[in-house]
Amino acid sequence: MARTVAPFLEQYLGDDATVVVKNMPGASGQIGVTAAAEADPDGYTIGTYNLPGMMARTLTEMPTTTPIASPTWPTW
Repeated sequence: MARTVAPFLEQYLGDDATVVVKNMPGASGQIGVTAAAEADPDGYTIGTYNLPGMMARTLTEMPTTTPIASPTWPTW
């Protein structure tokens, strides 16, 4: 999905903006979601994830963080 949206996002942002898509597979998407959650809050990071994979994680494991305080567990 991110690769499909990237060119449209670049056009929307204008000013010769460049969108870089970085795949971070593993742990049912948890590695990528955690990287996005822990990124510097500078407005330059957008995270996407596979909803079925993340839903499976929330149904099989208890979160170790407070859902509101951390986007690591986006649905709970």
